[in-house]
Amino acid sequence: MSGTDTDQLTGATPCTELDVRTLMAHLVGTAHRGLGTALGTSTAHVPFAVTDVPDTEPTSIERLAVALGRTSTSAR
Repeated sequence: MSGTDTDQLTGATPCTELDVRTLMAHLVGTAHRGLGTALGTSTAHVPFAVTDVPDTEPTSIERLAVALGRTSTSAR
């Protein structure tokens, strides 16, 4: 995702109902749910698409752990 230019975010994807930005937001949500599941944390609050991620700053595992209320130490 980090290789995606901001001018590509409105482009089409194989999922016709999602543009690139929305598909990436969905992948971030999927990562949130996957990490939460792996950590045994409820993911009921995680939306289909996480949209509070800046276009110019990729989300890292550290940021996902913080968003789920975990520190980097407890996420290991």
